[in-house]
Amino acid sequence: MRSSTCPTPGVRRARSPKARRFTPKYPAEFENSFSIEWNRIQHSGMSWAWWHTAAEFKHMLSTLRADDGPYYFAGDWMSVLTGWQAGAFTSAQTAIQSLHRRANAS
Repeated sequence: MRSSTCPTPGVRRARSPKARRFTPKYPAEFENSFSIEWNRIQHSGMSWAWWHTAAEFKHMLSTLRADDGPYYFAGDWMSVLTGWQAGAFTSAQTAIQSLHRRANAS
């Protein structure tokens, strides 16, 4: 990980009054945030799903998103945003919506 006592341009922008447009707490909370270069963290390397065709991707995604009895699966690899937290979040949201529909149907 990289660290420095001299703020980067991004850090200076985050501390600026303009950063308050996101949320009034943003400049203060920024000091408590952190960033990790995942490629430098031991054991964080994971496999990537790779599909040969769009049809294969569509078929496997629908299969993986289907519940398996009481089990629902979620993860970045179950979305079109493989390798991104946003993919994990949208995948979890899809699983929760499926569970919600199932609960309402019974």
